[in-house]
Amino acid sequence: MVTIVVKYILDGLEAKGFKEFAEQVQKHLSGKLGGKIMTLAQELKEQGINIGKLELIINQLKRRFKEIPKTYLALLERADSKTLSIWSERILDAKTLEEVFETVG
Repeated sequence: MVTIVVKYILDGLEAKGFKEFAEQVQKHLSGKLGGKIMTLAQELKEQGINIGKLELIINQLKRRFKEIPKTYLALLERADSKTLSIWSERILDAKTLEEVFETVG
């Protein structure tokens, strides 16, 4: 039932964005269920942002350094959002791949 409701809301919102989604969830679902849906939606949104960051960084690295060794691709795929952001900034000044991926922390 929850899946049907969420699908219905999403289908009706297609390009309206997360704010509109949140408003519809609050309007149509109970507090507890709406809260769970919002938590899930926020997690999915954050995952989508991280996937976008990852794709952008890979494209930038390929353009700048041509090839990316599998070891660096593996690091990228395991990285959290904060680390991806740090590496994305380092791409601008790094002369080598090694400089991009120097230890974070």
